[in-house]
Amino acid sequence: MRSKCILRTLQAATVQAVPKYGLRECWFYDFGDRLLPYEPVHRWQQQLRAIRLGRSGEAPATTLRFPDAFMLLTHTPVYTLGTAASPGDLGSALQEASCAVVRTERGGKVTYHGPGQVTGYAIMNLRRYRCDLRWYVSLLEEVVIRCLRDFGIPGERRSDHHGVWVAGGTRKIAFIGVSVSRWVTCHGFALNVNREVLPPFRRIVACGLDGNTVTCMQDLLPHPNTCSTEQVRNSLATHFSELFDVALKPYAPSAASGTDSRSGT
Repeated sequence: MRSKCILRTLQAATVQAVPKYGLRECWFYDFGDRLLPYEPVHRWQQQLRAIRLGRSGEAPATTLRFPDAFMLLTHTPVYTLGTAASPGDLGSALQEASCAVVRTERGGKVTYHGPGQVTGYAIMNLRRYRCDLRWYVSLLEEVVIRCLRDFGIPGERRSDHHGVWVAGGTRKIAFIGVSVSRWVTCHGFALNVNREVLPPFRRIVACGLDGNTVTCMQDLLPHPNTCSTEQVRNSLATHFSELFDVALKPYAPSAASGTDSRSGT
């Protein structure tokens, strides 16, 4: 029942009229530290993309009117399986009764989302930027790398695995998994912030890797209390805006209706 209520709130944001800010606007949804179930957010992403693909009653010629969207949130515990995942990747995860398992259309294998992690999803029409999936994934990685730099953590890429790494490329701190249809994206990245996110990774073969290779920001900082998920979200939003050259327009639901309170919507 709670998931249905959340989905209805998210859907209210989906159907708002397009504000007259221009094509470089990007709608921004920051859900703070509240925990959101994976499946309603997943369905909402699919709806946002469907609208931009002209599959929700919109004429194809009008879909460019819809700005891109970016959201930052934290999920309730869930293992997600990408298109390359096999049952063996779940390891001992199925023995964890409190954790959901969901198959998705994103690329990659198995990963975990939950408390202690900040997840970023982007619904982007790459025709406005560059029709190049490798470029797009690299830019998402760069968003995370610059965020880590803000906290004094040197992040890097590895040629053999997508995502962001630390400690000379031996420990993975952020995961990338996207889906693209006719150059409109969904899904995105997940950045490990606090230690509480680490134990579930040890039960799976995370993105084809031993879960013990996974780390978090808290383990890499001399003063862990200086790194809150709110600070991380603010940093990620800043660098996303800079790198994609977009103006993030915050979504502010009204208390009465749960709909978008921006003028012109």
